[in-house]
Amino acid sequence: MNKILLTIILFISSLSAKSAITDGEDSLYQSILCMDFDQPDIVWAQAVLETGHLKSKLCVNYNNLFGMKYPRKRQTMSYLRTNKGYAAYESRDSSLADYLLWQKYMIKHKMSVKAYLRYLDYVYCDVPGYSKQLRKLLRKNKGDLAAIKRMLEAYNLQLQTKTRKMKFEDFKLNPNWSEETKKTLEVFHKEIWTDNEYSRFGVCVKPGDTVVDLGASIGLFSEYALKEGARRVYAFETDPERCDYIKQNTRKIDVFVKQAYITGSPNLKTDLNLSGVLQLVDFGYVDFMKVDIEGAEYSFILNAEDEDIQRVRKWAIELHAWGMFANTADEYKLIMKVIEKLTLNGYDIKIQHIHENTCLYMLYAS
Repeated sequence: MNKILLTIILFISSLSAKSAITDGEDSLYQSILCMDFDQPDIVWAQAVLETGHLKSKLCVNYNNLFGMKYPRKRQTMSYLRTNKGYAAYESRDSSLADYLLWQKYMIKHKMSVKAYLRYLDYVYCDVPGYSKQLRKLLRKNKGDLAAIKRMLEAYNLQLQTKTRKMKFEDFKLNPNWSEETKKTLEVFHKEIWTDNEYSRFGVCVKPGDTVVDLGASIGLFSEYALKEGARRVYAFETDPERCDYIKQNTRKIDVFVKQAYITGSPNLKTDLNLSGVLQLVDFGYVDFMKVDIEGAEYSFILNAEDEDIQRVRKWAIELHAWGMFANTADEYKLIMKVIEKLTLNGYDIKIQHIHENTCLYMLYAS
């Protein structure tokens, strides 16, 4: 943090006579509310203060919203270190995601507003009066921020109440597919839309969530996630024909579709591990990840880096134990290893033998 630069910005900000936040600041606040920030109002105030109302050269030229230096140790969304050591980002969303990574790296527990502001004074910035300027911005724009929050909540509620439950008949299928394939897809629909197998033990899609759908098939879960208020869905499917049907069965503007084979050991260009998936997500951070990849879930989870695992807030994983290995007991050992890995990364684990007389289990982690 450049002390002289920030002192100048603080002075300019103190002279500002704005009576309402700008459209850019409004949009910024909505983006922040859709992410998993601790103290989102303070985060917004920091971005406005650090950038002089989004007008600083660092913001305009490098999309740096927080005066972030390029980090030496922690993971970062920055693609470049400037000559003066600042982080450069491809977009403002990437800058927000990087601040979120900073929060997760530096702050290990929830803080009150007072404690968070004090922490920023001691750790984030040593310019006198930093937290006072943030408080001033928050007081000045309290009404506008509350109005934006109410508007976003109303929109999410409207989205949920207006989007009707999709019947299986509502989804488009290839009429030439076999009856067996159609019946299998109908079973998948029932599991998702009627039995709510991806919404149990408090592990569920919530309004504003960024969702990843691994093993998306024809988009049954992707559309379900949108119905629950997901901000954006990233759908991955190995079959190119089914990828086309995902696009037909979902609101295209809110869904990113990628043909890829999901694995823990990528060998081909079309293969993706967890790190590769996260690189395609706008913020590099996922609120809910659904995993149904027919046995590849073991290598996908067990070969993933811990820091990538921790960039996913909620997991719903279908675990298969159907004799793919010589000894069935080996599969249950793998299930235990998955549970252990997620537990060691700080997740609360729930597991359920989802269908009687089957080899399928559902693991929920949050």
